[in-house]
Amino acid sequence: SEGDMQDGRKELPVFSGLWGVVVRFMAHWGRAQKQVWALIGGRNTSREGQLVGDFWADRGSEMDDLRSWMAGEQDQVLLLTGPRGNGQNTVMRHMLGRGAVFIDAGMILGSGGAVDDYVFVRALCKAVGYWPAQNMDRMLSALLDMILPGSGKLSRENEVLVAVQRVLSCVTNTLTEIERHRSLAKVTGPAPLFIICGFTSENKSRREGFFDTLVEWAAYVSETKLARVLFIADSSFAEPAMLAALKERPERLSVHELNDVNPKLVPGILRRHFAHTGLAELPEVVPDDISAIGGRFRDISTLVGHMKAGLDSHEAVRKQIFEAETT
Repeated sequence: SEGDMQDGRKELPVFSGLWGVVVRFMAHWGRAQKQVWALIGGRNTSREGQLVGDFWADRGSEMDDLRSWMAGEQDQVLLLTGPRGNGQNTVMRHMLGRGAVFIDAGMILGSGGAVDDYVFVRALCKAVGYWPAQNMDRMLSALLDMILPGSGKLSRENEVLVAVQRVLSCVTNTLTEIERHRSLAKVTGPAPLFIICGFTSENKSRREGFFDTLVEWAAYVSETKLARVLFIADSSFAEPAMLAALKERPERLSVHELNDVNPKLVPGILRRHFAHTGLAELPEVVPDDISAIGGRFRDISTLVGHMKAGLDSHEAVRKQIFEAETT
C-alpha cells in the first residue's frame, strides 16, 4: 500500500516476509547512496577565525608544498602530521572550506560514542551523509537470520563493525557512480576529498577496529582513485599505527609533516592579528614575554584569547603557564 507522508513524500510499498526485508533494504540502500552523493559535493563548514591566516602568512612555501602535495593525482593514503596542537586540523578546514567531507573521529568517539553503539553509528552516518542511521543494521540481521538462522547473531562489537563497513561500502558505491558519471561527461579534475581527523593515541582504541577499518577503506578508494583520503593526526602515534593497519606496506602511505612556527615570528603574528581584529585599543606585544610561549598554534590561540580579554602580554603569559602547570 502507498500513503502520503506529512512531508509530501510517498511511503515505500509494504511487502511481507523475506521479500519485504529485501525490498526495504535495497530501497534504503539506494536512498543512502543519494544522500552520500549529495554530501560529497562539499560540506558547509564555518570559517575559522583570522588567526589561522595570520599564523600561516609567513609560511607561504610550506603552504605551497602542502597544496601541491594534496592537488596531485593520488593513489596513496595521505597523512598530515606534526606535533599535537600545531594547527593541522585548523589550517585544513581554513584552506578547504566546502571542498571536502570531514569525518571527525574525535567527535564520533566523544559525546557517548565510545560506549553507546547507537550514538556511535549515528554520528558516523551523519558525518558521511548516510541515511538511515540504524534501521539498516536491524534489517540486515533479520535478513541473515531468515536465510541462515543464527547467522545474524553477531557479537556487539562485530555488529558495530559490520555497520561501519556497510556505511563505508555505501560510500564506495557512491564514489564509483560519481566516477562513472564523470567519465561519461568527460569531466577532469581530482577525485573527491575526505578528511579524517580527531584520532589520538588515547581514543584510537575506544572502538576496537574502527581506526584500522577506516585506514583500510582509505587505502582501497585511494588505490582505485575513487577518492583522496587525508588523515590528520599527531606524530606521537599516527604513522606507525597507519602502517600497521596497512600491513606494513609503506608504499601505500604518503606523509607530510607540519612543524611549529619559529618562535621569533610569534610577536609579528600577534601584531598582525590584532591589527586585523578592529579592536579600539590594540594589546601591547612584548617579544621577551611572548618567547616563553613557543611556536605551537594551540598555545598562541590561547594567548590571543587572554590578551583579548584585557591582559597585557606579560600577564597573559603568566596566566597561561600557571594554567598549564595546574592541569
